[in-house]
Amino acid sequence: MTLPMIIALAVTVLMIILIMVDKLPFGAPPLLALLLLVVFGVTDIKTAFGGFANPTIVMLASFMAIIAALQKTSFIVKFKQTMFNMASKGGFKAYVLLILIVMLGCSLFGTGSTAYYVLVIGLLSTLPYSKQLPPSRVLMPAGFAANHPLLPFNTALQYGIVIAVLESAGVAANVNLVKFSLVNLCLSIGFLVWCILAYKILPDHPIAEAKEEALHAGEQKVALTKNQELITYFSFVLAVVGMILQSKIGDAGYAITGLAVGIIGFFNHFAAIKLNTDPTPLEVEMRLYEDNISKTLIANDGRKESKIDIT
Repeated sequence: MTLPMIIALAVTVLMIILIMVDKLPFGAPPLLALLLLVVFGVTDIKTAFGGFANPTIVMLASFMAIIAALQKTSFIVKFKQTMFNMASKGGFKAYVLLILIVMLGCSLFGTGSTAYYVLVIGLLSTLPYSKQLPPSRVLMPAGFAANHPLLPFNTALQYGIVIAVLESAGVAANVNLVKFSLVNLCLSIGFLVWCILAYKILPDHPIAEAKEEALHAGEQKVALTKNQELITYFSFVLAVVGMILQSKIGDAGYAITGLAVGIIGFFNHFAAIKLNTDPTPLEVEMRLYEDNISKTLIANDGRKESKIDIT
């Protein structure tokens, strides 16, 4: 092994340890690892941070912003309540059902669909914490399940990759599509068996905020009006369509996802309809200023025609 390889391996191990001890924000260890690779000369800064300019990362960030708005809709409120009730009746059954649904969805979207993967992770990240079905036990298997079709009739991407790899290696092999699909079916069944066996050993990593949310899972109320929900749903569908069509329309697919975020941002900050009811810092300061004026006027009014002892 060369020195750069040893340094890269050591930095990777350090990053994993920092993530596992959970003493830093989740995004800090990867950033620290990138900086260390640059400092030790393993790579240049442009290459190290080039991934942040990756269109897929931009699309993922945009979609997560839409998911944040979607969490305030009645759909997600009902989704959380349903999952919480399912987990209360039987966490393992709910877990297996979720994995099967994701794998069936992969059969429709096709293996390797970034849009479907982002959709699955985005929706499941809204799950409330439950001891019977911790989100930490669901997210990783569900993410992998998004690339394991239960019904292998939409494996064109994988088949194309295999043919391209064989041709680049100079192997002129005639791969039978039916046999290839059956191999994919065996892999999916093997993955499903792993999910079932791994349920008990997958991590249960509770989060304080998620615990508090779970306590009130049956009491959650919709934070948006009907018009606000319609705008959010439209933006969500627009983003999903953009991600699905990205392979056909190119960079316009990423732009459509960003446009969907822009629609929510416009109605949140510039239109009469607001998705975010929280006051801005300026509004808070103005309210405090008004309260102080009112208290001062009341205090001054009580001092009229009376002496003030300043000793």
